[in-house]
Amino acid sequence: MQQNPKADENQVKKDLNASPVREMENFIRALNGEYVPAGEGNDPLRNLAALPTGKNFYGFSPAKVPSKAAWEVGKRAALQMIDQKQEKEGKYPEKVGVVLWATETIRNEGINESTILYLMGIEPIWDATERVTGCRVIPGNQLGRPRIDVLINPSGLYRDMFPNKLLYLDDAVQKAMAETDIENYLARNNRVIKSALMASGMTEQEAEAQSRFRIFTEKVGSYGNGVEEMVGASGLWESDEAISDVYLNRAQYAVGQGKWGVPVKAAFTENLRGVDVAVHSRSSNVVGIIDTDDFFMYLGGMSLAVKNIKGEAPDTMVTMHRRKDELMVENVAKTIGREMRTRYLNPQWIEGMKQDNYAGARQMSEFTENLWGWQVTVRNAVDAAKWQQIYEVYVEDKYGMEIADFFNAHNPWAYQSMTARMLEAVRKDYWQADEKVTQKLAAEYAVNVVEKGVACCDHTCNNPMLNQMVVNIISLPGVLSPEMVEKFKLAIEKAAAKTLEAQVDSRSELLAALDAGPDGSKSNDQADQQPKASQSKEMKNSEKDSESVEGFKMEEMDTQDDATDLSSSGIQWAASLFVLLLMGLFLWGSRRRRG
Repeated sequence: MQQNPKADENQVKKDLNASPVREMENFIRALNGEYVPAGEGNDPLRNLAALPTGKNFYGFSPAKVPSKAAWEVGKRAALQMIDQKQEKEGKYPEKVGVVLWATETIRNEGINESTILYLMGIEPIWDATERVTGCRVIPGNQLGRPRIDVLINPSGLYRDMFPNKLLYLDDAVQKAMAETDIENYLARNNRVIKSALMASGMTEQEAEAQSRFRIFTEKVGSYGNGVEEMVGASGLWESDEAISDVYLNRAQYAVGQGKWGVPVKAAFTENLRGVDVAVHSRSSNVVGIIDTDDFFMYLGGMSLAVKNIKGEAPDTMVTMHRRKDELMVENVAKTIGREMRTRYLNPQWIEGMKQDNYAGARQMSEFTENLWGWQVTVRNAVDAAKWQQIYEVYVEDKYGMEIADFFNAHNPWAYQSMTARMLEAVRKDYWQADEKVTQKLAAEYAVNVVEKGVACCDHTCNNPMLNQMVVNIISLPGVLSPEMVEKFKLAIEKAAAKTLEAQVDSRSELLAALDAGPDGSKSNDQADQQPKASQSKEMKNSEKDSESVEGFKMEEMDTQDDATDLSSSGIQWAASLFVLLLMGLFLWGSRRRRG
């Protein structure tokens, strides 16, 4: 009510209480092909007219993006990024990578779009009805700083819902590039990118055209960039370069200059090389950046790709605009820390999850998975203290909330997944946990497997390296009895229909093969082997791929050519890939179920 002081508190409570029943009733009406009343949407704290929920909701006219209010906020966000970079390093950011989501634009009316425009020194033009009719250049003497370059990464849903905004942003990019009245990072970077593309063998004409692209998204008809699937299947990669390789393959499709969704991997790579700030926004009071894997998939995916291309991670930021009077541009580590304290480590949140039994336990497991996603993609955003705190609250039951009894009664596999993920953070050397902590986690995981069965999520029964580590730990004197160690091994072996030793050997061979090119040398592009998504979330979270493929997803390695002739050695390599595919299908096993 602090955000809406004039609202009738009793009416708000009444509308909130009516929402669940109304949602279910109207959902059933929709399935029956009946009429569902229309009404306003948006975050209910930002717009009380969205209550009660359960409407066939509408947002606003895309022609009014960005709104005048969003323009003012977006300008302030850009200035905060500039000021923070100058305070930290004494210079302007030279290139800012910005993620665009349809859901965020619907909520905040174009704050990120406004930030993009103002960084470049461009402003919108509105007509008398506040429809955006074009854009114009802000004169250099009025701007008073360089024109800052941008990399724009819209999700697949944004691409499909706001195609006119992408054309609009490309028009702004091309106008900004042409300016010479003040230092212009866009024009300077064009020359750098063009030179790199020509050095790789591209013609001058094509290099010139591709150097002007700044909007990169997923292939037309697809959604999601593959980062979540790769991060989750941590037993199938040794280096995080495998993850950024998939990101490059999936998000390389350019929009602009009359082109729509053309593959330009080399140009995309060179654009990422120049990014020194990556930013996404959070305008929702309902969904946090650890509630869903979408946030780390996009912002984290970009940050990781930049780190692996240029050898240095960008400043990874979040624009916080959950309330009308709030604007903060902060490091993602700060956002994660706040969310952990207010939600996942908060006894009130835990108690609320406990009321939902199985689903509540699953949500606890999900937030651990999403924290892992941030750990892998933005390594310095998740320190050891965060894992230690999760351990103390959920394993040691710091608050005395009978956590173990809750998991055992309603969803023991969620607890198994949580402990396994913490162990995986140790195995992958992201968390240097105390020896006693590691032993406790290994014992909890092993006993859960023996007593409740293997959960078979991404990182348990399909991760022989982790399970071998657990065997080594629980075999130490005083951790678990030899009988329990043997029972754990038998459970893992039964799930995979193979001895643990054979599983480890097979996985070692597979990892070595995935890491090697046709000539046996290390491959720099492992994007051909992409694990299947456990569960599609495009429709659930409105920003991801709805397609899932068994085994490994085979993607085109060279998207520049329409056809490639295989020599005899190429045919042999293709046959080798086919064998690896069969191995992957076998190892992947039956349909996985999450903890």
